[in-house]
Amino acid sequence: MLPRASPRASPTLSSHRRCHTGGMPPVAIARLSYAEYLVFEAASHTKHEYLNGEIFAMASGSIAHGALTAAIGAALSNALRDQPCRVLTSDVRVRSKATGLATYPDVTVVRRSRNSTTARSPSASAVAAKQARARSKAMT
Repeated sequence: MLPRASPRASPTLSSHRRCHTGGMPPVAIARLSYAEYLVFEAASHTKHEYLNGEIFAMASGSIAHGALTAAIGAALSNALRDQPCRVLTSDVRVRSKATGLATYPDVTVVRRSRNSTTARSPSASAVAAKQARARSKAMT
């Protein structure tokens, strides 16, 4: 389940779109394209996740969560010091075309090579997706 937050001053969506914000019930008839999500997100004061056409307001973190995220980012930076990698914070949006998810992971590691750039994120949603795939393969 994706986190939800209380609504803030965010752009409004017409009634034929879906946006999950806090305890308000979602309204859905059509889905947003990724391009429409980017326009919506650029005008918003709140970060949102995007999953297959739906938008979810992201919850804010606690002091303990922020401290843990900073410690993980520092540990990864130190461990990858001699590698062609960058450690990024939740200010950077990551999109997985394979899952349809665009989100702001707590920490993201981007590895650069001559031919491509690959982002790897230890986010809870990525771990959950990997576990679901493993369970699905085990059942077949």
